[in-house]
Amino acid sequence: EGDVLGEEQWHWLEDELKDSKAVAHILVSSIQVLTSNNLVESWKHFPRSKQKLLELLLRYRPSNLAILSGDVHYAEISGRPPVEITSSGMTHTCATVWWGTACGPIVGAYQEHRERSDDWYTGYNFGTIDIEWGEGENMSKPVLYASIRDVNGTAVKSIKIEEDASKALNNALEAMMQDRERGERRRGVAM
Repeated sequence: EGDVLGEEQWHWLEDELKDSKAVAHILVSSIQVLTSNNLVESWKHFPRSKQKLLELLLRYRPSNLAILSGDVHYAEISGRPPVEITSSGMTHTCATVWWGTACGPIVGAYQEHRERSDDWYTGYNFGTIDIEWGEGENMSKPVLYASIRDVNGTAVKSIKIEEDASKALNNALEAMMQDRERGERRRGVAM
């Protein structure tokens, strides 16, 4: 099946999550982590790796988590915790290649991982993330603002990630793990 990370990388990631006292966490992956789209390279094609990552996130529960990814030639925001923001290069998009007119319907068809079915964009884009640290007592409760921007810098998709989202993240991760366990029991696969 392969693995997305090597053993040394897994140990490093776990150590970083375990020892983290950060009030905001940004996890970066070159490929999408949470997508339901089978047509793109993603962690979905490495189920054991994805399971291991979700288990680490559930075990250490990083606060204010944003997952940043790319390499799909369109942009999207998953919207539900854990939030994944995907942006791809400015040189081309799936809408500019020979199958361009099919790009939108294909991307739109895979929406299980998105909170809103229209949280994707096939124009040229780049992503930004801003952190509002607050002041005084609120310094430990940052708010993250992630945006997908068009070539003019205009935000075409945005999301706000804050402390309440961390609680929802924990619930979502637990639900994802339970769904996976139920599916594997139905297929007779041991974890």
